[in-house]
Amino acid sequence: MQRPEGPGTHTIPMPKLNSAEDVFTFWFGVEPSLEKRRKCLSSFSYFESRVPTWFLGKNKEFELVQLESVDLVHRAGRGELHGGEWDQPLGLLARILLTDQFPRCIWRGRAEAFQYDNVARGICRAILEKGWDKSEFFFAERIFIYLPLEHSESLADQRECVRLMRTAAAGSPWLTRWKHARSVNVKIAEDHLRVIERFGRFPYRNESLGRASSPDEIAWLRSGNLPVFAKSQLASSQHNGAASTEPASAGGNASTERAFGRVPRSPWTALSAAVLAIGTAAAISYRIYQRRHEV
Repeated sequence: MQRPEGPGTHTIPMPKLNSAEDVFTFWFGVEPSLEKRRKCLSSFSYFESRVPTWFLGKNKEFELVQLESVDLVHRAGRGELHGGEWDQPLGLLARILLTDQFPRCIWRGRAEAFQYDNVARGICRAILEKGWDKSEFFFAERIFIYLPLEHSESLADQRECVRLMRTAAAGSPWLTRWKHARSVNVKIAEDHLRVIERFGRFPYRNESLGRASSPDEIAWLRSGNLPVFAKSQLASSQHNGAASTEPASAGGNASTERAFGRVPRSPWTALSAAVLAIGTAAAISYRIYQRRHEV
């Protein structure tokens, strides 16, 4: 696979995804060794740095690689990727990415985007049943394991997803935990839950799936209050009828970036962080003083 370089004839090789390791390395941008994963994948700064690529469409080459991986996606969706590395923890995660994330890029705004959702949820359930989400994966990996539940129109799945997202944040070191608990992951999961609680389904999928929308759903779709994930999967014909429906993959407008925490923090947020840092330093200093003066 190659990408043209400028107006000339030179080309730059692009990654061809064949193995579970290929999919993992492409998606997370790190080698799948335990050392590399431990160093990067629990870091809030790492996760934040990957948001533009994963969710805001800032990396067009990243999307192009997914578009060129249709055959592998179909193989994963048909259940043909079994044995060896594909049945190991990272292989199961790679299969979730292929059946849950890749289709939403390849067939954005079309029914095919959701065609392998049941497959992805099945793999997610297999990981949860083994407890591997907690024992074998780091924070950033766990988020993508739980996303098939977030994409489900089942209320029970939505509630479980919110619980799992909160648990993942709570399992991080204290400073990272404080950041993750306020990060996009929990908020977006809660937003998905609210949509399902209100409508029992995702109205922005109706046109793609050939479903009739209720008056309440039509009013919501035409409002300016759609969450960013709803805007990203609207059928192309719906973009003209809904307010502010720029897809998330189209470059990340201000509202999209705000939803993902990519806008400057307010002075009050900065002040809170400073107070927290000072308080922590004081507590550590006091503890050191106590230890030095223990009898």
